[in-house]
Amino acid sequence: MGAEESRGSDIGRTLRMLAAMMRGEALDKHAAAECAGINPDSAPRNLRHLVQHIPGVVVETVGRRHVYRFDPSHLAGVDVPDEKVGVAGAITMSLAAAFGRVFTGSAYGAEFVRLRNSVVQRLAEFRKQQFADMTRKFVVIGGREELLEDKEALLDQLLDALLRERLLRIRYENFDGVAKQRVVEPYSLAVYDSHLYLFARDVEDTVSGVRTFRFARLRSAQALSETFAYPSPNEYDPEVLLRDSVGIWLGQEEPCTVRVRLSSGWAVFARHHRWHDSQRLVRELEDGSVELELRVRTCPELEQWILKFGESAEVLAPSELRNRVASRLRQAAARYESRVSP
Repeated sequence: MGAEESRGSDIGRTLRMLAAMMRGEALDKHAAAECAGINPDSAPRNLRHLVQHIPGVVVETVGRRHVYRFDPSHLAGVDVPDEKVGVAGAITMSLAAAFGRVFTGSAYGAEFVRLRNSVVQRLAEFRKQQFADMTRKFVVIGGREELLEDKEALLDQLLDALLRERLLRIRYENFDGVAKQRVVEPYSLAVYDSHLYLFARDVEDTVSGVRTFRFARLRSAQALSETFAYPSPNEYDPEVLLRDSVGIWLGQEEPCTVRVRLSSGWAVFARHHRWHDSQRLVRELEDGSVELELRVRTCPELEQWILKFGESAEVLAPSELRNRVASRLRQAAARYESRVSP
């Protein structure tokens, strides 16, 4: 084979790799070699040439492998037809649509589904079949917001005030069932445990600062014409705000060290599950139980988290939390002891 013929064959192999990536495939050296019909040890040279000379070809490290793919977003100033999209984009939108069940009953829930269908339709034909059962392949488990069908206008008012940085007048029902009118500065719409929450500051409350309002307990909401200055990241960051919380609770309590022993039945789960960023496993006992330590606020949601383990959990510290949990368990047990089973 002459030099020109050899060079032409090499170009052909490289173009076959590029074509596969532009169809949405991600290639390591073995997949590239199979695509081009060459030895896997020879494929990296062709792939490196594509990264160097073709805008949009990118390399990522996945474990110990180098994976090459085509990303049209890297083509600055180049007009790229949008008929075909990457598999990663279709998977992302499928997951987003599954998450969108939180908004079922509103235009936002329908928009999640519309965008997912639009992205999947733009996939290469041979990829579309892989997404035929996407509602079962990509699932988000959890509840959804109550009766959103009847509260879409209320949600629109909240989002309008949030985006345009306008004061929001709300009528909010507290946990004890008492409704009160407030004017708030809306800072964030949060999703926690498949439910919607508003992070906002009551303009008349100069003590509490930012607090959470459960969307389901909003009785009315009206975006006002008056605007407010959205706080800087140093003044407001929801991740910092919730750093010492378990769940969505925003209390004024100082965080403390909490130690909980979980029985052997929860030991494996505790080793591989993270309930809070500060969590660490401090001891494994001979009976198979484990001791966890967290640095958090001792709020009602922390108590609920402990109580859900029932007889499998024991609070070791602090003593105040141990006493409160013990008291609640005694009260719960008393209900069963004082009543006859139906």
